[in-house]
Amino acid sequence: EMGSGRILLMIADIAFIVMLCALGLGTVYNFFHVMRRSGCWRGAKAYCTVWEVIDWVNIFMAAFLVVAYLYATEASRGLQQLVEGLPSLGEEESARRSRT
Repeated sequence: EMGSGRILLMIADIAFIVMLCALGLGTVYNFFHVMRRSGCWRGAKAYCTVWEVIDWVNIFMAAFLVVAYLYATEASRGLQQLVEGLPSLGEEESARRSRT
């Protein structure tokens, strides 16, 4: 069952992935464009600016966050399955244990 909060979260996740891909593709395109225009050595020197380094750090950090988020989501799902597999106590047993 998907609630409206979960759907909103999925939309935000998709928007984040799309923006990450757009940034990554734009950065890769810019890299090859500069290399083709200026040659390897001069192109690399022209490409390596502070702002390009910041772009690459952002791309790698965002990719790390996506992987960590997916890992945490899957781990939570696994824990939920383990909890569901635990035997449940009856109401009487539950009430008796809470009184002692």
